[in-house]
Amino acid sequence: MNNLILQYLLFAVYASVFFLLIRKMAFFRLEGIPKAWISGAFGIKVLAGIMLYLVYTYYYPDRQNADIYKYFDDGNVLYRVFWESPADFFRIMFSFDNEQAYFHRWYGQMNNWYGIYPTNLYGDGHIMIRFNALARFISLGSLPVHTLFMAFLSFSGLIGLYRLFSEHLANRSQALFLLLFLFPSLLFWSSGVLKEGLILFAGGMLLYHTSKILQRDKILRRILPILISLILLRYSKFYLFALMVPLILAYSWVYLTGGRRALVKYGLMLLATFGIGLMLQFFNPYNNIPEILSTKHNDFIRIAQEQEAGSLFSEQTFDASWSQLIKAMIPGFFNTLIRPLPGEGLTLLSLLSMLENLMIWSMVLLIIFRFRKPSDTNLVLFSLLFFVLIFTLVGIMSPVSGALVRYKVPALPFLVFLFQQLTAPIPSVFSKKS
Repeated sequence: MNNLILQYLLFAVYASVFFLLIRKMAFFRLEGIPKAWISGAFGIKVLAGIMLYLVYTYYYPDRQNADIYKYFDDGNVLYRVFWESPADFFRIMFSFDNEQAYFHRWYGQMNNWYGIYPTNLYGDGHIMIRFNALARFISLGSLPVHTLFMAFLSFSGLIGLYRLFSEHLANRSQALFLLLFLFPSLLFWSSGVLKEGLILFAGGMLLYHTSKILQRDKILRRILPILISLILLRYSKFYLFALMVPLILAYSWVYLTGGRRALVKYGLMLLATFGIGLMLQFFNPYNNIPEILSTKHNDFIRIAQEQEAGSLFSEQTFDASWSQLIKAMIPGFFNTLIRPLPGEGLTLLSLLSMLENLMIWSMVLLIIFRFRKPSDTNLVLFSLLFFVLIFTLVGIMSPVSGALVRYKVPALPFLVFLFQQLTAPIPSVFSKKS
């Protein structure tokens, strides 16, 4: 039978299995949300993943620079290592003494094992190479099948976030569901074979299972998902891990002390984390925070110039100083909030991102002008700090609006929660007169 037909059949079989799991597993049954909505949301997510695959296949055909392809191709190389040397395969998979010169025989066959950036603070393509290598064992080498796997993982992470958020939004569960699962860039970028899908899975599972431990709900079964989520975050984007951990510790501290002095506890936890970050510099000079962020920023400029990226909006390089980093914080936040702007590499995707920004700005403005007191200060503080810090860091690191669109995706579920939690209902113009 033709291999392409086999891949189509395999895709249909796996899709059927995932839909069955969504229909049968208790984790995917959401109070107040019809089953058809949940299955439909996953179906839309799969379609978004296929659309992303088609965009990178036909709209951006440069395979060497297309993220979904370059890690997929390197994953195939790692998969072949298993059949030539299983011991080497597992040492590479688990990062066990795998940086010896001997292993260059394998890495030399890959195009992206040695990334442009020398530190894991901003992200590590190795995890996507490993993901694709593992998926290759059951995918027949079909990228759409890998896309289906990632769509299911990120969908599961969003279900975990929905379960957490909906505990504090009993009267807005359906609106929360629709926003969370249909938010355009959140839907699009997390549905394909990109790190955003793994990040959403890891973040959603981490927060959901942590909240259940705090509620003393089946504690032992929560430990393994939390450990897996922390590992995935650590090796996907280290700065997300470095922000998520202290915020979760602060959230737990506030929860266990009855919500007293929540803002003080969050502040102390973030200050302690910042202090640890400064101390690490004395043990290892490569842990210099301003230098790491300025290197990332300057590398983005260099690569954008080399590739003639139309979405580069600033060519101002940074030095490794705290003063310049602090000055860049507020502009960084607003760059992430408002870009891309007209004239910054006008493409179909950037135009759609501009339209989505109108939606984001509207949500922020409604929070400000239709503010209502939250029912749960703890989760609001967590979400607000995570949203603001991610937008700020992303804006500092990337002067390329095309990258900002993707990098801000992990913060968007928390904006959705803040919008639902902090915005008073808008009176209907059709309401009946008393």
